[in-house]
Amino acid sequence: MVILQASAFLHLFVIVLIALCSYGIVPGIGAFFVRRRWRRFRDGLLSAASYPVPDYRLLHSGESGRAGCFRFYGTLRALRGESGAWVDNGRVSLRVELERVRVYMISAPSSLSHREGSSAFDDEMVPIEVPWRRIRTLPEGTKVFVAGELDRQAAGAIFLSTQEVPLVVIVYDGPDEHLLSHALKTGRERNGYWNFLTPGALTTGSFTLFVYFYLLLRAPLLRFPAIMALTVSLLPLTPVLPPAVIGYSFYRSLWKRAFLLRTERDLLTLNEISEGRKAQPKEAEVKNRTSQRLKLLALLILALSVGVELFMIFMFLAAVIR
Repeated sequence: MVILQASAFLHLFVIVLIALCSYGIVPGIGAFFVRRRWRRFRDGLLSAASYPVPDYRLLHSGESGRAGCFRFYGTLRALRGESGAWVDNGRVSLRVELERVRVYMISAPSSLSHREGSSAFDDEMVPIEVPWRRIRTLPEGTKVFVAGELDRQAAGAIFLSTQEVPLVVIVYDGPDEHLLSHALKTGRERNGYWNFLTPGALTTGSFTLFVYFYLLLRAPLLRFPAIMALTVSLLPLTPVLPPAVIGYSFYRSLWKRAFLLRTERDLLTLNEISEGRKAQPKEAEVKNRTSQRLKLLALLILALSVGVELFMIFMFLAAVIR
Protein backbone atom coordinates (compact mmCIF):
# COMPACT_ATOMS: atom_id res chain seq x y z
CA MET A 1 0.00 0.00 0.00
CA VAL A 2 2.87 2.37 0.85
CA ILE A 3 4.56 1.54 -2.45
CA LEU A 4 1.30 2.15 -4.29
CA GLN A 5 0.80 5.52 -2.63
CA ALA A 6 4.38 6.51 -3.46
CA SER A 7 3.79 5.52 -7.09
CA ALA A 8 0.59 7.58 -7.23
CA PHE A 9 2.36 10.62 -5.80
CA LEU A 10 5.16 10.17 -8.31
CA HIS A 11 2.69 10.14 -11.19
CA LEU A 12 0.95 13.23 -9.79
CA PHE A 13 4.32 14.95 -9.61
CA VAL A 14 5.00 14.08 -13.26
CA ILE A 15 1.58 15.43 -14.27
CA VAL A 16 2.19 18.69 -12.43
CA LEU A 17 5.67 18.96 -13.96
CA ILE A 18 4.37 18.45 -17.52
CA ALA A 19 1.58 20.99 -16.96
CA LEU A 20 3.95 23.51 -15.39
CA CYS A 21 6.42 23.28 -18.26
CA SER A 22 3.87 23.21 -21.09
CA TYR A 23 1.33 25.69 -19.74
CA GLY A 24 3.60 27.96 -17.72
CA ILE A 25 7.37 27.92 -18.22
CA VAL A 26 7.62 27.59 -22.00
CA PRO A 27 4.93 30.23 -22.80
CA GLY A 28 6.47 32.38 -20.05
CA ILE A 29 9.87 32.27 -21.76
CA GLY A 30 8.23 33.35 -25.02
CA ALA A 31 6.39 36.14 -23.21
CA PHE A 32 9.67 37.38 -21.73
CA PHE A 33 11.30 37.73 -25.15
CA VAL A 34 8.21 39.29 -26.76
CA ARG A 35 7.79 41.85 -23.97
CA ARG A 36 11.51 42.69 -23.96
CA ARG A 37 11.51 43.22 -27.73
CA TRP A 38 8.56 45.63 -27.68
CA ARG A 39 9.85 47.38 -24.56
CA ARG A 40 13.08 48.13 -26.39
CA PHE A 41 11.08 49.47 -29.33
CA ARG A 42 9.04 51.80 -27.11
CA ASP A 43 12.14 52.92 -25.18
CA GLY A 44 13.75 53.78 -28.51
CA LEU A 45 10.72 55.83 -29.52
CA LEU A 46 10.66 57.74 -26.21
CA SER A 47 14.38 58.47 -26.54
CA ALA A 48 13.91 59.59 -30.15
CA ALA A 49 11.31 62.14 -29.02
CA SER A 50 14.07 64.13 -27.33
CA TYR A 51 16.50 64.00 -30.27
CA PRO A 52 16.88 67.09 -32.50
CA VAL A 53 16.51 67.00 -36.27
CA PRO A 54 19.79 67.44 -38.20
CA ASP A 55 19.99 70.49 -40.44
CA TYR A 56 22.20 71.58 -43.33
CA ARG A 57 24.51 73.68 -41.12
CA LEU A 58 25.28 70.72 -38.85
CA LEU A 59 26.01 68.34 -41.70
CA HIS A 60 28.23 70.78 -43.59
CA SER A 61 30.10 72.36 -40.69
CA GLY A 62 33.38 70.80 -41.82
CA GLU A 63 33.70 68.78 -38.62
CA SER A 64 33.94 64.99 -38.55
CA GLY A 65 33.11 62.31 -36.03
CA ARG A 66 30.07 61.54 -33.94
CA ALA A 67 27.64 64.43 -33.83
CA GLY A 68 25.26 62.89 -31.25
CA CYS A 69 21.79 61.40 -31.46
CA PHE A 70 19.26 62.71 -33.97
CA ARG A 71 15.92 61.80 -35.49
CA PHE A 72 15.05 62.15 -39.14
CA TYR A 73 11.78 62.11 -41.08
CA GLY A 74 12.38 61.58 -44.77
CA THR A 75 11.82 59.44 -47.82
CA LEU A 76 13.85 56.66 -49.37
CA ARG A 77 15.89 57.77 -52.36
CA ALA A 78 18.11 54.78 -53.08
CA LEU A 79 19.39 51.52 -51.64
CA ARG A 80 23.12 51.25 -51.07
CA GLY A 81 24.19 47.67 -51.54
CA GLU A 82 22.68 45.12 -49.14
CA SER A 83 23.26 47.02 -45.92
CA GLY A 84 22.49 50.68 -46.52
CA ALA A 85 20.12 53.26 -47.91
CA TRP A 86 19.98 56.96 -48.77
CA VAL A 87 17.17 59.07 -47.32
CA ASP A 88 16.39 62.77 -47.64
CA ASN A 89 13.76 65.28 -46.59
CA GLY A 90 14.14 67.78 -49.40
CA ARG A 91 16.79 69.77 -47.53
CA VAL A 92 19.46 67.27 -46.49
CA SER A 93 20.41 63.78 -47.59
CA LEU A 94 21.75 61.11 -45.23
CA ARG A 95 23.02 57.57 -45.43
CA VAL A 96 21.72 54.87 -43.09
CA GLU A 97 23.82 51.82 -42.20
CA LEU A 98 21.29 48.99 -41.83
CA GLU A 99 23.41 45.89 -41.31
CA ARG A 100 21.90 43.78 -38.47
CA VAL A 101 19.14 46.39 -38.01
CA ARG A 102 15.49 45.41 -37.62
CA VAL A 103 13.03 47.60 -39.54
CA TYR A 104 9.50 48.24 -38.31
CA MET A 105 6.68 48.70 -40.80
CA ILE A 106 3.66 50.64 -39.54
CA SER A 107 0.44 51.14 -41.45
CA ALA A 108 -1.35 54.48 -41.48
CA PRO A 109 -3.44 55.18 -38.37
CA SER A 110 -7.15 54.56 -38.73
CA SER A 111 -9.57 57.45 -38.84
CA LEU A 112 -10.50 56.76 -35.20
CA SER A 113 -7.04 56.12 -33.82
CA HIS A 114 -6.61 59.65 -32.47
CA ARG A 115 -9.98 59.90 -30.80
CA GLU A 116 -10.14 60.45 -27.06
CA GLY A 117 -9.29 57.30 -25.12
CA SER A 118 -8.57 55.25 -28.22
CA SER A 119 -6.00 52.48 -28.25
CA ALA A 120 -4.56 49.84 -30.51
CA PHE A 121 -6.06 46.91 -28.62
CA ASP A 122 -8.71 46.07 -31.20
CA ASP A 123 -8.58 48.31 -34.25
CA GLU A 124 -4.90 48.88 -35.00
CA MET A 125 -2.29 46.59 -36.49
CA VAL A 126 0.87 45.73 -34.56
CA PRO A 127 4.00 46.95 -36.38
CA ILE A 128 5.66 44.33 -38.55
CA GLU A 129 9.27 43.73 -37.52
CA VAL A 130 11.57 42.59 -40.32
CA PRO A 131 15.38 42.25 -40.41
CA TRP A 132 16.77 44.53 -43.09
CA ARG A 133 18.54 41.61 -44.79
CA ARG A 134 15.13 40.11 -45.61
CA ILE A 135 13.87 43.26 -47.31
CA ARG A 136 14.59 42.82 -50.99
CA THR A 137 13.31 46.15 -52.25
CA LEU A 138 11.41 49.27 -51.27
CA PRO A 139 9.97 51.77 -53.76
CA GLU A 140 11.57 55.17 -54.02
CA GLY A 141 9.65 57.75 -52.05
CA THR A 142 8.74 55.38 -49.20
CA LYS A 143 8.46 57.35 -45.97
CA VAL A 144 11.18 56.44 -43.47
CA PHE A 145 11.87 57.50 -39.89
CA VAL A 146 15.37 57.05 -38.49
CA ALA A 147 16.65 57.75 -34.97
CA GLY A 148 20.08 57.07 -33.57
CA GLU A 149 23.70 58.19 -33.59
CA LEU A 150 24.84 60.36 -36.49
CA ASP A 151 28.43 60.15 -37.69
CA ARG A 152 29.86 62.86 -39.94
CA GLN A 153 32.28 61.38 -42.46
CA ALA A 154 34.08 62.68 -45.53
CA ALA A 155 31.55 60.92 -47.78
CA GLY A 156 28.63 62.42 -45.88
CA ALA A 157 26.68 61.95 -42.69
CA ILE A 158 25.58 58.45 -41.77
CA PHE A 159 23.24 56.98 -39.17
CA LEU A 160 24.90 54.10 -37.29
CA SER A 161 23.48 51.51 -34.92
CA THR A 162 25.57 51.07 -31.79
CA GLN A 163 25.25 48.85 -28.75
CA GLU A 164 24.51 51.89 -26.57
CA VAL A 165 22.03 53.45 -29.00
CA PRO A 166 20.40 50.88 -31.31
CA LEU A 167 19.07 52.40 -34.50
CA VAL A 168 15.29 52.83 -34.74
CA VAL A 169 14.08 52.56 -38.33
CA ILE A 170 10.39 52.77 -39.22
CA VAL A 171 8.78 52.53 -42.64
CA TYR A 172 5.40 54.20 -42.32
CA ASP A 173 2.38 55.88 -43.86
CA GLY A 174 0.50 58.88 -42.55
CA PRO A 175 1.52 62.29 -41.20
CA ASP A 176 4.89 62.74 -39.51
CA GLU A 177 3.44 64.46 -36.45
CA HIS A 178 1.42 61.36 -35.53
CA LEU A 179 4.13 58.77 -36.11
CA LEU A 180 5.64 58.52 -32.61
CA SER A 181 2.29 58.49 -30.80
CA HIS A 182 0.85 55.98 -33.27
CA ALA A 183 3.93 53.75 -32.94
CA LEU A 184 3.68 53.86 -29.13
CA LYS A 185 0.02 52.87 -29.33
CA THR A 186 0.59 49.92 -31.61
CA GLY A 187 4.06 48.83 -30.46
CA ARG A 188 2.94 46.67 -27.57
CA GLU A 189 2.03 43.01 -27.15
CA ARG A 190 -1.69 42.45 -26.63
CA ASN A 191 -1.07 39.47 -24.38
CA GLY A 192 2.49 38.30 -23.92
CA TYR A 193 1.36 34.82 -22.85
CA TRP A 194 0.10 34.10 -26.37
CA ASN A 195 3.36 34.18 -28.33
CA PHE A 196 5.34 32.16 -30.86
CA LEU A 197 5.97 29.35 -28.32
CA THR A 198 2.48 29.07 -26.85
CA PRO A 199 0.56 27.04 -29.52
CA GLY A 200 3.22 24.35 -29.71
CA ALA A 201 3.64 24.19 -25.93
CA LEU A 202 -0.10 23.88 -25.26
CA THR A 203 -0.57 21.26 -27.96
CA THR A 204 2.43 19.20 -26.82
CA GLY A 205 1.48 19.40 -23.15
CA SER A 206 -2.17 18.50 -23.74
CA PHE A 207 -1.31 15.57 -26.02
CA THR A 208 1.38 14.28 -23.65
CA LEU A 209 -1.01 14.36 -20.69
CA PHE A 210 -3.68 12.56 -22.71
CA VAL A 211 -1.22 9.79 -23.60
CA TYR A 212 -0.16 9.67 -19.96
CA PHE A 213 -3.82 9.25 -18.97
CA TYR A 214 -4.18 6.33 -21.38
CA LEU A 215 -1.11 4.61 -19.95
CA LEU A 216 -2.22 5.09 -16.34
CA LEU A 217 -5.76 3.94 -17.08
CA ARG A 218 -4.42 0.46 -17.77
CA ALA A 219 -3.58 0.19 -14.04
CA PRO A 220 -6.88 0.24 -12.07
CA LEU A 221 -5.14 1.27 -8.85
CA LEU A 222 -3.84 4.43 -10.55
CA ARG A 223 -7.31 5.68 -11.40
CA PHE A 224 -6.93 8.97 -9.48
CA PRO A 225 -3.72 10.15 -11.23
CA ALA A 226 -5.15 8.94 -14.55
CA ILE A 227 -8.26 11.10 -14.16
CA MET A 228 -6.05 13.97 -13.00
CA ALA A 229 -3.91 13.64 -16.16
CA LEU A 230 -7.00 13.71 -18.39
CA THR A 231 -8.42 16.69 -16.50
CA VAL A 232 -5.24 18.74 -16.79
CA SER A 233 -4.90 17.82 -20.48
CA LEU A 234 -8.15 19.73 -21.05
CA LEU A 235 -6.88 22.91 -19.36
CA PRO A 236 -6.31 24.84 -22.66
CA LEU A 237 -10.04 24.45 -23.42
CA THR A 238 -11.35 25.61 -20.06
CA PRO A 239 -11.55 29.38 -20.83
CA VAL A 240 -14.19 28.74 -23.51
CA LEU A 241 -16.28 26.31 -21.44
CA PRO A 242 -19.06 27.39 -19.09
CA PRO A 243 -18.89 28.63 -16.39
CA ALA A 244 -15.20 29.57 -16.87
CA VAL A 245 -16.07 31.54 -19.99
CA ILE A 246 -17.76 34.13 -17.75
CA GLY A 247 -14.57 34.62 -15.74
CA TYR A 248 -12.59 34.72 -18.99
CA SER A 249 -14.76 37.57 -20.29
CA PHE A 250 -14.06 39.53 -17.08
CA TYR A 251 -10.36 38.74 -17.49
CA ARG A 252 -10.39 40.06 -21.06
CA SER A 253 -12.16 43.24 -20.01
CA LEU A 254 -9.73 43.96 -17.16
CA TRP A 255 -6.71 43.08 -19.30
CA LYS A 256 -7.88 45.45 -22.03
CA ARG A 257 -8.34 48.23 -19.49
CA ALA A 258 -4.83 47.64 -18.16
CA PHE A 259 -3.54 47.76 -21.74
CA LEU A 260 -5.28 51.11 -22.26
CA LEU A 261 -3.74 52.54 -19.10
CA ARG A 262 -0.24 51.46 -20.09
CA THR A 263 -0.73 53.03 -23.50
CA GLU A 264 -1.95 56.27 -21.94
CA ARG A 265 1.03 56.23 -19.57
CA ASP A 266 3.44 56.01 -22.50
CA LEU A 267 1.65 58.78 -24.38
CA LEU A 268 1.82 61.05 -21.32
CA THR A 269 5.53 60.33 -21.02
CA LEU A 270 5.97 61.06 -24.73
CA ASN A 271 4.25 64.43 -24.34
CA GLU A 272 6.47 65.32 -21.39
CA ILE A 273 9.61 64.42 -23.32
CA SER A 274 8.44 66.34 -26.39
CA GLU A 275 7.98 69.39 -24.18
CA GLY A 276 11.51 69.08 -22.82
CA ARG A 277 10.72 67.64 -19.39
CA LYS A 278 12.63 64.63 -18.11
CA ALA A 279 10.56 63.63 -15.10
CA GLN A 280 7.68 61.21 -15.60
CA PRO A 281 4.38 62.95 -14.85
CA LYS A 282 2.54 61.88 -11.70
CA GLU A 283 -0.53 61.01 -13.75
CA ALA A 284 1.57 58.50 -15.70
CA GLU A 285 2.77 56.91 -12.44
CA VAL A 286 -0.83 56.59 -11.23
CA LYS A 287 -1.87 54.95 -14.50
CA ASN A 288 1.05 52.55 -14.24
CA ARG A 289 0.14 51.46 -10.69
CA THR A 290 -3.53 51.07 -11.61
CA SER A 291 -2.56 49.03 -14.65
CA GLN A 292 -0.48 46.65 -12.51
CA ARG A 293 -3.37 46.15 -10.08
CA LEU A 294 -5.82 45.46 -12.91
CA LYS A 295 -3.43 42.92 -14.45
CA LEU A 296 -3.11 41.12 -11.13
CA LEU A 297 -6.88 41.11 -10.62
CA ALA A 298 -7.43 39.82 -14.15
CA LEU A 299 -4.99 36.94 -13.60
CA LEU A 300 -6.59 36.05 -10.27
CA ILE A 301 -10.06 35.94 -11.85
CA LEU A 302 -8.75 33.80 -14.71
CA ALA A 303 -6.98 31.41 -12.33
CA LEU A 304 -10.09 31.07 -10.14
CA SER A 305 -12.33 30.46 -13.16
CA VAL A 306 -10.02 27.84 -14.62
CA GLY A 307 -9.63 26.18 -11.22
CA VAL A 308 -13.39 25.87 -10.75
CA GLU A 309 -13.76 24.54 -14.30
CA LEU A 310 -11.04 21.93 -13.77
CA PHE A 311 -12.66 20.81 -10.52
CA MET A 312 -16.01 20.33 -12.28
CA ILE A 313 -14.36 18.41 -15.12
CA PHE A 314 -12.51 16.20 -12.63
CA MET A 315 -15.71 15.39 -10.73
CA PHE A 316 -17.51 14.57 -13.97
CA LEU A 317 -14.72 12.30 -15.19
CA ALA A 318 -14.50 10.60 -11.80
CA ALA A 319 -18.20 9.75 -12.05
CA VAL A 320 -17.89 8.48 -15.64
CA ILE A 321 -14.57 6.59 -15.54
CA ARG A 322 -14.87 3.51 -13.36
